[in-house]
Amino acid sequence: MEGNVHAVPTFFNGATGRVRPGVCNGGILRARLGNLNAIEPFSWGYRNGYAIRFAPHDHPLAGGLLVGEDGADEMGARPSSNAPESLHLARQNPDGSPDYHGWPDRYGFLPASQAVFNPVGGPGDALCVPDPSNPPSLCTPASLKQILAEDVPIRDVLAFPP
Repeated sequence: MEGNVHAVPTFFNGATGRVRPGVCNGGILRARLGNLNAIEPFSWGYRNGYAIRFAPHDHPLAGGLLVGEDGADEMGARPSSNAPESLHLARQNPDGSPDYHGWPDRYGFLPASQAVFNPVGGPGDALCVPDPSNPPSLCTPASLKQILAEDVPIRDVLAFPP
């Protein structure tokens, strides 16, 4: 989003009164049982985290969470193709800050601006104007031209990612 000013999102910890910058979108929060005022960010940067599972206590991944993530698609104002569904290991950083997993500017472990993620003007693309006489894209030539001009490459959202 070139030219836009990006605000730094923050998270307030009610127990300590501290504000931490940079916590937004797709975050996993944790709270100590019996003290819900001590809610704090554990991990963030997921598009749509689901299938969260604690690692077993006797496993090398103990202390972490396994988090499944749905990949991006061609719907919405920031269409993309081929974004992977991924599995992340969420761990809070040693200093207590939440670890970051890249959304919205990384798909899995790759930058969203890589050509493999370029939108193709498929029928699911929110900017595509259907044209049944123009397979396989099903976009009118004008709407496909607009998609390729405005959405390739996919631009970063965060001005200063963590």
